[in-house]
Amino acid sequence: METFEMENNGFTHHRDVIPPPINQGVIGSCSAVATAQCLSATVQMKFGGPQDPARRPSVQELIDKTQEAFPNDCYRAVPGEGGFRGFPPETAFEYIKQHGVAVEANHPYCGQRTSTPTPPDSPRIRIEDYTVKRRKLPGTDSPDFDIQPIIRQQPVVGVLTAYESLGPHKEV
Repeated sequence: METFEMENNGFTHHRDVIPPPINQGVIGSCSAVATAQCLSATVQMKFGGPQDPARRPSVQELIDKTQEAFPNDCYRAVPGEGGFRGFPPETAFEYIKQHGVAVEANHPYCGQRTSTPTPPDSPRIRIEDYTVKRRKLPGTDSPDFDIQPIIRQQPVVGVLTAYESLGPHKEV
């Protein structure tokens, strides 16, 4: 993905490039939302102007189509719970790299997995590439890196593995 200097694009605040939050409900769409928000912020940084659904990636298409395109890369539903359990952000980026993603205005978010097709004439947002970086966890020998230069260049998707020791969490 091409990088853009956040400090030099004339935004009054970095939050100017971040799309409005999405209520994800309970369908396991956090990676789809985070990936689409990251890509939306990148598009916003490149082209400027107000946030516009005609230039935002469709979270709904990512939810509906990524699992279909990469079933082995998606999290399995817990037996008895059913539903959608999500996928890692790199799987969503790979979907966007291979297929592009429709714009939100043509495939809006509805808060559940659907079989609604994307209109064939929908504009698509495409990427050439993406990078996955994994940060060192305390007490491990995984590689470490400095995230500051990365986040100064472009939006990122961060993933936190929530273990039971994190404690209960809920929508507020």
